[in-house]
Amino acid sequence: MVNLEKKLKDSMAIKEIRDKFQAALPKNRDKFDEQDVQRILTDDWYVKRFLIARNRSPGEAFKMIMESLEWRKTQGFATLPANAFPQEFYFVNAMFDYEPDLEGNVTLHIRVRYVLRCGPLVAHAVKWASKFFYDLENRCQSSFFTILIDFSGCGIKNAEFDFVKHAVVVLKNYTPACVKRILIIDLPPILRLGYNFIKSWIPDNGRSILKFISRSQLTEYIDPSNLPDYLGGTCSRPYQGMKVVPEGCPTAVEYGLSCGIPLDQCVKIAKTYEPLVKEIGLYDLSSEADFAAKVESELKSRKEGKLNEADALKIAQAVIT
Repeated sequence: MVNLEKKLKDSMAIKEIRDKFQAALPKNRDKFDEQDVQRILTDDWYVKRFLIARNRSPGEAFKMIMESLEWRKTQGFATLPANAFPQEFYFVNAMFDYEPDLEGNVTLHIRVRYVLRCGPLVAHAVKWASKFFYDLENRCQSSFFTILIDFSGCGIKNAEFDFVKHAVVVLKNYTPACVKRILIIDLPPILRLGYNFIKSWIPDNGRSILKFISRSQLTEYIDPSNLPDYLGGTCSRPYQGMKVVPEGCPTAVEYGLSCGIPLDQCVKIAKTYEPLVKEIGLYDLSSEADFAAKVESELKSRKEGKLNEADALKIAQAVIT
């Protein structure tokens, strides 16, 4: 009886929210992507997720929907291709979705030590992460997520809590009521303060989803056959390297130059990624000066129409137009 009453209240609240949305739509339609509009109008569970996220307050849920849909449209995610970002982001892949847990929830992995300080590209990395969540949420519309935050190999110098915060905030504000649990793996004692950071980003009534575990406890939540090798699993699905890089992605140098970032800063960005990507031969940075000279020489050759394709560094065409 209680469940029936709850379902009835939710149904009435969903109708109230949808009525408000339809009334506001004529003046706001150009602020939203049409696919998001149709989802609000036809998908009860999608609307209910906002209702749950706002403690079943129809007014607050409506406000959250308006803000979320406008954010999605403003970011341009619906038309932004995967290869609009540097291939290093994908090659390193500090964040990726993987095989389901024991309950069938999609797993989302965040490897904190792979979140690199990439200087002028930080804002671009944040947008890449937001686009990732947008695509994942669209692809797994009715699924819950289990988030695994892996701190192994982290110390004070490479613990990028800001990136983790962004991930949690985007999930909380723009993809509501989809996180089933957050598993924090192998948090070093020196980073225990990190718990206070993470806890502060989650509402009091949602902190029960936080669980601190070691690698040996992972099988309580995920079958070994669905875990990647870095967590002791046997799944062979790739999660790093060129196999997961979308076709046509520029290198970080190409991307940086196309965004107007000075050459010397682009070289520094590439140096940041070098330890992880030099094995695939994206570029040779044994000497910053030599590399910068090669890039400048290629740009000059392109402008003069004398480019030797055999020696090309594939600098983005956009930087010379």
